[in-house]
Amino acid sequence: MKVLSFFISIFCMVCISNAQTVTTYAGVFGGLFCDGTTFGATFSNPTGLCLDAAGNVFIADTNNNRIRKMTPAGVVTTFAGSVSGFADGTTATAKFNQPTGIIFDGAGNLYVTDAGNHKIRKITSAGVVSTLAGSTQGYADGLGSAAKFSWPYGLCLDATGNLYVADRTNHKIRKVTAAGIVSTVAGSSLGYADGSGTGAKFYNPRSIAMNSNGDFFIADSDNFRIRKMTAAGVVTTFAGSGILGTADGTGTAAQFLSPYGICADAAGNLFVADNSSDGLVRKITPAAVVSSLAGGTAGFDYGIGTNSNFASPAGICVDPTGNVYVSGQLVNTIKKITPANTVINMAGAYINSYSDGTGTPIQSDALRVCADPAGNVYALERSYNRIRKITPAGIVTTFAGSGVIGSTNGTGIAARFNGPEDICYDAASGNIYVADTFNNSIRKVTPSGVVTTFATGFSGPKGVCTDALGNVYVSDTWNFRIKKITPAGVVSTVAIYGSNSGFAITGICMDAAGNFYLAYPEKYVILKVTPPGSVTVFAGQNMVSGDLDGIGAAAQLTYPYSITMGNDGNLYTVDGFKIKRISLAGVVTTLVGSTSGDVDGTGAMVKFKPSGLCFTTTDDMIYIADNGNQKVKKMTGFMLDIPSNSMLDTGIKLYPNPAHNSVTIEVNASLVNAEVCISDLTGKRLRTYNLSEIHKTLDVSDYEKGIYFVTVTAESKSSTLKFIKE
Repeated sequence: MKVLSFFISIFCMVCISNAQTVTTYAGVFGGLFCDGTTFGATFSNPTGLCLDAAGNVFIADTNNNRIRKMTPAGVVTTFAGSVSGFADGTTATAKFNQPTGIIFDGAGNLYVTDAGNHKIRKITSAGVVSTLAGSTQGYADGLGSAAKFSWPYGLCLDATGNLYVADRTNHKIRKVTAAGIVSTVAGSSLGYADGSGTGAKFYNPRSIAMNSNGDFFIADSDNFRIRKMTAAGVVTTFAGSGILGTADGTGTAAQFLSPYGICADAAGNLFVADNSSDGLVRKITPAAVVSSLAGGTAGFDYGIGTNSNFASPAGICVDPTGNVYVSGQLVNTIKKITPANTVINMAGAYINSYSDGTGTPIQSDALRVCADPAGNVYALERSYNRIRKITPAGIVTTFAGSGVIGSTNGTGIAARFNGPEDICYDAASGNIYVADTFNNSIRKVTPSGVVTTFATGFSGPKGVCTDALGNVYVSDTWNFRIKKITPAGVVSTVAIYGSNSGFAITGICMDAAGNFYLAYPEKYVILKVTPPGSVTVFAGQNMVSGDLDGIGAAAQLTYPYSITMGNDGNLYTVDGFKIKRISLAGVVTTLVGSTSGDVDGTGAMVKFKPSGLCFTTTDDMIYIADNGNQKVKKMTGFMLDIPSNSMLDTGIKLYPNPAHNSVTIEVNASLVNAEVCISDLTGKRLRTYNLSEIHKTLDVSDYEKGIYFVTVTAESKSSTLKFIKE
C-alpha cells in the first residue's frame, strides 16, 4: 500500500529473514496455448511475424515461449519451443524465453530474437536450434557468446545475409554476421538525435525493416517516430513529430502512438503496427506520406479500414500479393488486411486472462496491486481495463471495469477504463485511485465500486500514491511532473523531475518526511524528490543496467518498474525478475527472484515475471502482480523482530504478538514514568499513556485488524515496537 506513513522508521530497525517464500495466491497461466484451426488456436501475447517461401506465417508467441506456424488456411501448429527457459537442440527440445522477433533467410533458416534470454537464436531448415550470438544481459560487441544484448526485440536481414537487430533497452541497432560477429551500427545512450553511428540516439527501438534500396527503417517506439538508417549507419527521421498521437500527414507532420512492428513491401511502402489498446495499422509511402490503413478501435471483430478493430498491434508482415498480417497482443489474434482493406481474423481467440472464481482456477492479467485493511487485494488489469478483487479466502471477482475501452463512469462493470497503469488504496477515505493512463485522468473507485473521474488534465499518468490526509500524488508522465490532488479535487504541481526526453516514470511512492521515490526503469535508477523539489539519484547508476546489491550509486538495477513503501519503512521495488528492498539509507538488497519463469519457492529459486507489488496492513505479506504469468503471488517470511535500538536503552518487551484484545508492554525500572504512544500505519496517534510501573496492559479491543506501533519516549529518546492486531 503506497501510503504516507512510518514516521517511526527513523527510530526502529526491522529485521527481515532471508527465507522469504513466494507462492501463487491467485491466477493460472493456462488455457492460452492450443494448436488448432482459426479460432481453435490460442496465443499469448503474439509479437513478431514473418513469412516463409510457401506463404506460411510464423509467429513469435511471446508469453508461450514458442514459435508457431500458421498455414494460409489458418491451421496453427507449434514449430519450436516449449516451456520458458534456455536450451539449444531440436525444435521439440529447444527452449526460449519470450521470443519477440523472427525472420527467414533465403536458405530457409529462421532467426529469432530470444528477448528474455538476451540472445539471437538460429533454427535451421532441418530443425536444429542453436545460439548465434549473445550471453547474459548487457552491452558488448564481439563474437558469439562474447557479445551481449539487452532485450533485443526485432530483426531483419540484408541482401548478403547479415542480421540487423533492434537492441531495445540498449537503444542501439546491432549487426550480426552469419558467423555471429556482433557490432554496433548506430545508437548510443537513450534519447533522440539524428546522426551517424554513435551520434544517433533511439528510445526503445523495437523493430527494423529493409526496403529494396537497402535502406533500413526503425520503429523508434518511445520517440514516436520512424527513423531511416543507411547501411553506413547514418540515421535521419523519416516520419513522426515525436508527439504521441494519431495524425496522418507527411514526414514529421504525422504522429504515432507507439510504433512496434514495421515491414516493407516490394514497392517500398512501409507498414507499421502502431501499438495501443485501440491501435492502428499505418502505411507510409516512399515519399513519407503517412495514412491510417486499419484500426482505431480496440476489439476482436472484423471490419473495413479504420472501422476495424485492433488491440495492441505488435508484429506485422506483408506477403507478395499485398496482404498484411498483424499480431494483436491484447486479444491474442492474428489478423489479415487484404489489398481491399478488409480485415479478417485468421487465428486466435480472445480468451486470455479473464475468469472469476476461487484461488488458482481464476486467471488474472494483473499489472499492479493494492490492498485494503480487510486484507482484500485489488489487481489492476491494464490490458483488460478491469480491477479484480481477491478476498483473503482467494475468491476473485470483478470489482470495476467492463473490459471494454472507454471513459464511462458507473458502478462495477458499468464503468470503463483505457489502459490504466497504477492503483493505490487511500486509508483516509477507503477509496481506490487509478492512474487511467490513456484517458489522461485519475479515477476514483469507492468501496462499493462506484467509479468517477477524480481529476483530468494529465499526460499519460503511470503512477499514483496517497498520503495520510487523503491527498493523491501522481507521476504525470509526459508532463514530467509530480502533481498533487487534494480530497476536494484541486490539482497543483509539487515538483518537476525531468524534461521532454522521452523517459517515463512508471512508479511513485512517498515516505514520512514527504520525499517521493520514483521508479525510472529506462534509466535503471530510483529517483528521490525532496519536498523543496530537489531531484537526485537515490539508488542505481544512471544509464547503467546491471544487477548488483549495494548502497546508492554502488548498486546496479536491471529495470526498476514499480516501487512501494513497506510496512517496515523500507522501499520495495520490482527490478526485472527480482524483488528488492531499498532502505531509506539507500541500501539495496535482493530478496527473491532470479530469471524469467514460473517457479514458487524461496530466494533465488523463485522465477516469475513481476510488474507490481504491495503490502497489506493486516499482515507482513507482500502481494506481487506476476503479470507475465498472469497470476497474483504472495511473499511471506518477514520476521517481526523489532529490537530496541540505541536511541533508548533497552529491555522493552511487547506481548502477545499478534494481539487480540490487549497487549502488554514491559520496561526496565529506568523507564517508569516514560510516555507510551500507540499509532497506526498512517502515523495517527491513537492513545497516549504514562507508565507508572514496569508492566502496563494496553486495551486494543476496539482497534481494527492491522499493524500498529508502540513508541516509548523518555528524555527525548524513543524506541518503537510493532504489533499485529488480529
